[in-house]
Amino acid sequence: MQSIEHLKSTDGLGEGKGGIWKKWPWKDLDHYELMSDLILKANYSIQDFNAVIKDGFSPNIKDTVFLVALATWIKDA
Repeated sequence: MQSIEHLKSTDGLGEGKGGIWKKWPWKDLDHYELMSDLILKANYSIQDFNAVIKDGFSPNIKDTVFLVALATWIKDA
């Protein structure tokens, strides 16, 4: 069986290593809230993904569907 590797979250990124600066992609204030929401949602999804596979992943329908949904959201975000 192939193992699933943990995904890297946004927590260790950035100059101060406390996360990424959410205004970076959009330098104006109009998009700040949107970027904050998208980055936060993606990071929560990554944390949820990693929690499901933390102690090894034994395939079952519920967890597989959940991981596919999370991976799809992370990719789209």
